[in-house]
Amino acid sequence: MRVHAALPQPAPVMARTPAPGRAVPPPAPVEHSLEGLILRRTQLTTTGVTQYTTSQGNFYRFPAGTHHTNSTNRPRFPAPASALVVYSGAGNNGVEQVHTEAASAIGSLLGAMHTEGQRIDDESLKQAVVASGYRPSTVAEGRLYLNALRKTIRENPTIFPGMTFPASMEATAISELGTVGSATHDAFVDALGRESGWTPALARQLVSITSRFKAPRGGSPHQSGCAVDIDFPFATSAASVQNHGMDRNKNANAFRAAAGVWLNQFSRNFGFDTYDTSAEIWHQEWLDWPGTPADPSYQPPAPQLPPLPAQLPAVLPYRQSINLLRCIEIMGEQNGEYCRRQIARELERGGRPAMGREQFE
Repeated sequence: MRVHAALPQPAPVMARTPAPGRAVPPPAPVEHSLEGLILRRTQLTTTGVTQYTTSQGNFYRFPAGTHHTNSTNRPRFPAPASALVVYSGAGNNGVEQVHTEAASAIGSLLGAMHTEGQRIDDESLKQAVVASGYRPSTVAEGRLYLNALRKTIRENPTIFPGMTFPASMEATAISELGTVGSATHDAFVDALGRESGWTPALARQLVSITSRFKAPRGGSPHQSGCAVDIDFPFATSAASVQNHGMDRNKNANAFRAAAGVWLNQFSRNFGFDTYDTSAEIWHQEWLDWPGTPADPSYQPPAPQLPPLPAQLPAVLPYRQSINLLRCIEIMGEQNGEYCRRQIARELERGGRPAMGREQFE
C-alpha cells in the first residue's frame, strides 16, 4: 500500500512514482477534440489517495465521499422488444440488451471509464462492464423482489426480530406490483400489514428499506432498456480484490473504488445518474430519454411536404377559385393543402387543369 505525494500543478497528466520493479505505462495522449475536452474534465485527482498493488493490478481506494440521490427523469416505462439491441459498445459482455436510443450514450460512459482507467492505471475503471441491462417484467423479476424482501428481514433482526415473510403473501409479492406507491403495490403493503405478526408500520418499513435496492416487478427502470448495472472489481487491501456483483452489502466499498468515485462525480456529464449512490453506485440510468424515440410519449415529426411549386396569388382567377372550392368540397378539408398545390400547378401551366379530374372544371 502507498499514498501518493502531492503533484506539481498544473499537470495535464497526473504523474506517479512507479512501484519498485514495475514500470509505469506512458500517459495517454491528450486529445484536442470536443471528446478529448470532455475526457479532460472528467479526470480524477489521485493526490494523497491510497493505492494497492495487487496480483490483479493496481487499485485506488478513495476516502468515503459524499453521497447524492436523483429522482428526475427516471426511466420507469417498458420498452417494446423492437426497440432493443444487444449492447456492443465499450464494456459489453455480448449478452445484455439495451434500448437502441441509449446504446451510444452507454458506450460513451463506459468508454470514458476505460480511458480514465488507463490514464491513472486503475483496474476498477479498466474492467468496468455492463453486467445487467434490459430486464422485462417477468416472474423471475418478481422472485428477485421476493428474495430482496426476505433479505431485508434477515439483515435487520432488530427491526424484524424472529420474523419471516408470510408464505400466504409470496404469490402476491411475485406478481406485477408496479412502482412503489402505485395502487397495486399499496394494496400489497396493506395486505402484508394485516398478516399475523405484522403491523402496517412494519410492512411499510420492509418495503421502504427494500425499495432502496430492488424494485417490484413492473417497477424497475431496467424494463426501459435505459438503465444498466456496471460491475467492476475493487480492493480493500493488497490481498483482497473482488467484484461487487451488484450486492447491496458491497456498495460502500464499491463507492470508494476509483470506478465508484468516477461515477459519483462524472456520470452526469454523459447523461447518467443513479437514484441513490448510498444504495447502488453501479446502477446508472440514462436521463436524456425525454423527447427521444425512447420516450413513451414521443411523436415522430410529420413527413415534410414538398415545397409548393408556386405561391397562390392573393386573388385567384374565377375558374381556379371554383376549382379550389370544389376540390376541397370533394376531397375534404383535411386535403386542403393538396388542393392548393394542384391549383398552384394549374396556374403555373397557364391555367390548364393539373388535376386530371374534369369534375373540378
